[in-house]
Formats: sequence, structure tokens, C-alpha cells
Amino acid sequence: MYVRRRRSFMMNLIKKHKPLLWILAIPVLNIFYMILNHGDATTVNLITDLDEHIPFVSWLIIPYVLWYPLILTALIILYVKNLKLYYRTLIALCMGLVISYIIYYFYQTTMPRPDITPDGLINSIVWLIYQTDQPYNCFPSIHVFTSYLVFSAIRQCKNVPFMIRFGFIISAWSVILSTLFVKQHVILDAAGGIVLAQFLYYIVGKCMHNRTLVKLAHYDKRIFQLFNQSLHRPFFNRLMRVITHLGGGIATIVCSVSVAIFAPGLWQTIGWQSVAALTFSHFIVVILKKNMQRNRPYVAIPYANIGSNPLKDSSFPSGHTTAIFAVVTPFLFITGSYGILLLLLAVSVALSRIHLGLHYPSDCIAGSVLGIGSALFMTVLIR
Repeated sequence: MYVRRRRSFMMNLIKKHKPLLWILAIPVLNIFYMILNHGDATTVNLITDLDEHIPFVSWLIIPYVLWYPLILTALIILYVKNLKLYYRTLIALCMGLVISYIIYYFYQTTMPRPDITPDGLINSIVWLIYQTDQPYNCFPSIHVFTSYLVFSAIRQCKNVPFMIRFGFIISAWSVILSTLFVKQHVILDAAGGIVLAQFLYYIVGKCMHNRTLVKLAHYDKRIFQLFNQSLHRPFFNRLMRVITHLGGGIATIVCSVSVAIFAPGLWQTIGWQSVAALTFSHFIVVILKKNMQRNRPYVAIPYANIGSNPLKDSSFPSGHTTAIFAVVTPFLFITGSYGILLLLLAVSVALSRIHLGLHYPSDCIAGSVLGIGSALFMTVLIR
């Protein structure tokens, strides 16, 4: 009885504070950091003469490692005090991580470090950080980006007591300065992190503004009407019903698994990347559909044209669009100009979902981004 009551209490607690679970997106995204944390002959060093004059101060490793609880504590405070600011900060944070990883992939930078021997507590911590975190993935600094981001949010959250806000300001700037003095980053890395944080915090805030959301919803509906209520001819309707099945489970699984098992050489690797991307993106789609609970367009728009098989689950994101983009994206790297045909096929599946009244354009855009992102992740992970 006690175990059952305790389990029920925990389940109710999780349901009550479900938005906090989105924080788990951060460690999931950090998988990219570990994968990308290496250099090659093209790695760039952004150190300047001014950086050369910044001394190494070992004890500043303390605020550097306190960055981890600082970010978590800030997000929890924002969740409790201002849910809108919590979502704004978390969305900007996740977007910033993705942008940073893209930069690391195409423009890897490094940071020369001093030789450290673990001959005391402070030096041992520095040595441990140096051993576990290779001197790459420097520009922009994620420590600086996230610290400045939560500092901006906490500063704006006026219902947080002044002393707590002041404490976060001091803590955030201590972390930012520590990245320079423990030789984890250079000035340009820190500047890049601050600019990225300021930019994303502003952009996400504008997008979350009520008037902006109303405008986006209006254009979403208008574009849906354009694709859904034009070109309704018997032949075109049948064509769209055929194309839409190319993004379904049977077609995407059969195609990707067949290439993974039967194709030779590089094509086989690409096939397994598609299988992995399809699987990974499917789990994310299931989670998003369960949490977003967006009505299908034909429910909200009575005059919408719908196909013969209306669906009942959440509209956001488009699972078919996610699946087709997850499958075709790895092939774009080896098919050359023929990849345009695959891209047109994926876009056609997305448009078919709108034409058949099953999804809004924003559902399909989100699905395409999710599918492409999952595929890029798998192309880095599976080589």
C-alpha cells in the first residue's frame, strides 16, 4: 500500500510539473558537444594579443564549475516565478546550443592551455576539467552564452527578490570571466556567446509576444487555405493521396531498411543513417504530439477539404513530413544534383499533408526541421 501511494504521489508530482521535464532536452543536445569535441588541420585559433595578457588564475575554476547548478537553479526559479520567461529562456537556450554545434562542425576553434599538475584541490579540479573537456568547441562559448541568457531572464523576472537577482548577476559574470582566466576560452569566444544570447533572447521573446503569435497563426491559416482549397481536381487529389503515403511508416521503413541491408559500401552506411534518423525522430514526434495536443486543421476550420482518412491524434508536428525528411537527408550528401529530386519528393509529401487537410504549414515546417536535424545528428554519429 505504501509503495503504491508513493508511486501515485510521484506520478502526480511529475504531471503537475511536466514543463520541467523539457530541461532534459539540454543533456540530450549535449551529446553533439561530445561528438564534435575534436580538431583537425583546419582548426582555428582565435587568440589575440589581449588574451595573451590575461593571466591564468586557477581558483576561478570554482565559479566555472558552479555553472552547472547555476543554469539548473535559474531555470527552476523561472519555472516557479514566470512560466512564460521559463519557456522563452529554455527555447532560446536549446536554439543556441544547436547553432553553436553547427558552428563547431563547420568552423572548429581551439584554445591553447597551460600545463597543469594535480598537486592541490584547485589544480586537481582544473586538471580534471582539462582531461574531460578537450580544447575545442570554443567559439561561441556555451558557458558564456547560457550564463548571459539566464542572467538576462532572471534580471527581467521582477517577482524574484532583488538579492536573488543580484546574486545571479554576480554569479553569471563570475562564470563569464572565469572562462577567460582558466584558459578555456578567449575574448572572441565570450563575445560570441554574449551576442548569440542577446540575439536569441530578443528573437524568441518577439515570437512569443501575443500579437506576433496571432499574426503567425493568421498566416498559417491563410497558407493552409491556399494549398488546401485550390487545385482540388480528381486526378490531383488521387496523386496527393499516393504521394502522402511515401512519408508513411511502411514506405519509409521499407526503403531505409532495404538500403541499409542490401546496398553496397557507402550506400549501406547511408541506409543505416536513415534508419537511425527515422527511429530517433519518431520518438521525438511521439513526445511532441502527446504534449502539444494541437487540433487537426479540419477540426478548427469547418470548411477545410479533407481526405478519406481523417486522423484523430495531435496535428503538431507532421509525422509524415518528419519521416520523409529524416530518410532522404542522408542521401543528399552522396546523390549530387539528383538530390534535388529527393528534396522535391520530401517537399511534395509535406504539401500533400496540407492539401489533404491533415496538417497546418507550421506542422510540416516543424516536421522538416526535426527530420533534417535528426538526420544530420545521425550522419555525425554513424560514419
